[in-house]
Amino acid sequence: MNIVSISTENSDLGLKPLGNRLYELTNPINVRIEFDNKLVYLYSFTTEFITNFRSGAPIIDIFTDQIGDSLSALAYLIHDSNYTPCHYLFDKHPLPKDQADRLLYSMLVYGGMNRIKAKIIYESVNLFGHNAYYNDDELTDKNKLSFAFYRKVI
Repeated sequence: MNIVSISTENSDLGLKPLGNRLYELTNPINVRIEFDNKLVYLYSFTTEFITNFRSGAPIIDIFTDQIGDSLSALAYLIHDSNYTPCHYLFDKHPLPKDQADRLLYSMLVYGGMNRIKAKIIYESVNLFGHNAYYNDDELTDKNKLSFAFYRKVI
């Protein structure tokens, strides 16, 4: 399954720094991801969604930016939402962890990132992302009310 297009109604995330490498969206954003098998993912974020974009210590910024360009930022934002149970899905994750990680990889490559770098990021979240996916915290409780996910076939 390959990405055909990624589109947004508002590409300006309008980020508000919160400290500790966290950012709050100050603009609502809707993201549409279309795949070659006619599957479409729709994500809708309110202004209260908080993200750290690319997780990891500041030293990793040498390898890849925490936020990156607009498509990388969207990839990390979508990945963070996929790691968050969604209130509108009866507190279920939008995607299983393995699919969320593969989608991150595909979005990074679609956005122009070198496949080797994207693969290293994919392997990192695959190996070290279990705690973030399976264990909820205060941020999860807030974020699960701040986005919606819908999957459809066109």
